Amino acid sequence: MRIVPTLLVGLVALSACKTANFKGATGRASKPNNPSTISSVEGTENPIVPGTSTAATNPDASTTTTTKNPDGTVTTATTTPDGTTTTKAPDGTTTVTKKNADGTTTTTTTKPDGSTTTATNKPDGSTTTGTKNPDGTTTTGTKTPDGTTTNTTTKPDGTVTTETKKPDGTITTETKKPDGTTVTDTRKPDGTETVVTKKPDGTTTTSTTTTKPDGSVVTTTKNPNGTTTTTTTTTKPDGTVTIVTKNPDGTTTTVTKNPTGTTPGKTPTEPTFVECPEYPDRMLVGKLYQMPANSDRVPNFSQVKYLKDVCLKQLDVIDRDFTEGFPGIAGLVEWFALDINWRVNIPEDGMYTFFINSDDGSNLYIDGQLVINNDGLHPHEEKQQLTKITKGWHNFRVTWYQGPRYRIALELFWKRPDAANREYIPTGYFARPTR
Repeated sequence: MRIVPTLLVGLVALSACKTANFKGATGRASKPNNPSTISSVEGTENPIVPGTSTAATNPDASTTTTTKNPDGTVTTATTTPDGTTTTKAPDGTTTVTKKNADGTTTTTTTKPDGSTTTATNKPDGSTTTGTKNPDGTTTTGTKTPDGTTTNTTTKPDGTVTTETKKPDGTITTETKKPDGTTVTDTRKPDGTETVVTKKPDGTTTTSTTTTKPDGSVVTTTKNPNGTTTTTTTTTKPDGTVTIVTKNPDGTTTTVTKNPTGTTPGKTPTEPTFVECPEYPDRMLVGKLYQMPANSDRVPNFSQVKYLKDVCLKQLDVIDRDFTEGFPGIAGLVEWFALDINWRVNIPEDGMYTFFINSDDGSNLYIDGQLVINNDGLHPHEEKQQLTKITKGWHNFRVTWYQGPRYRIALELFWKRPDAANREYIPTGYFARPTR
């Protein structure tokens, strides 16, 4: 009889022990000893997966939203109580957006290279954008509710260019140069273009180009002395071009060119630009450079990429399409520049009138002195200058650049003392430069 109680006590103890061991095992599983495992399990409860965002409230009452991008980078945006939002992109770009009480929104973007852009949007729909680049160039753009856009660029040298585009298609570009010269170029939808140049001395030159129903192009230039020069360019169906110029002194100059854009006597298939060693009869040596797109003038040649030397026989490239490129560089048909040098043997002392026509900008130098400035981004435009020059050899230089494709033009004429008409300078007076 005493054996039974003892057996029951043993069974109860064994049962309690098993129960205790089971519970103990369960407790160890819910609290593992490895802390890294705990962190991993907690992280999976609220992960930041690509394309999702998490928000947190800071002690200063601002809110920071963190977004993990699909590429693994992170973007943060912090909004302060006054509504200002600062966004930091993975590449280091910072954007600050502020909404003012009047409904105006201002956004300032600062990039790692130091450039800053500020955009202001007003409730009336107008927009103002300003950009400051590391080189000191600043650009300001505005858009009014009627659709007019204005962009002003200020360069470190003080040059200010303002381009205004109106809803009717009229484009006006005004350039103020450091020397006080102002050039205003207005292009209308009907093809009319007017260029007004005001110099610091008060003189003004106005050039207006129109296209007539028959396709001829007429350029009328009012010179500072009150005289007028009119040039009419007519292109026939076969490609022959005739240029008639009525000079201020009452004389008329007529130049006729073959369909290929060459003057009579020049082989039509002969290329304009050639390898100099292969054409020893070509005396004009041009250094070819590649220049940045959207350039508005002949570049500083020390700051652009030199490509090669090419030679020309004559500066007689009339206004025409240019798709042939250069020897060895067939695809270069826009945004290039040439620094052309050669020598001219002036036959007699006297007053010579030089004419340069180009699309786009060009300059004529004689013995290092600037004689004609026809620079800038413009369609074919001619300028002239009366110059006293002595008999004998002189160094000639023409700098020229081609802007957007495809039209080009580059012509140089002279009118000798007491001559009735102008002409291309005869190649018999040419020699290659000594340098």
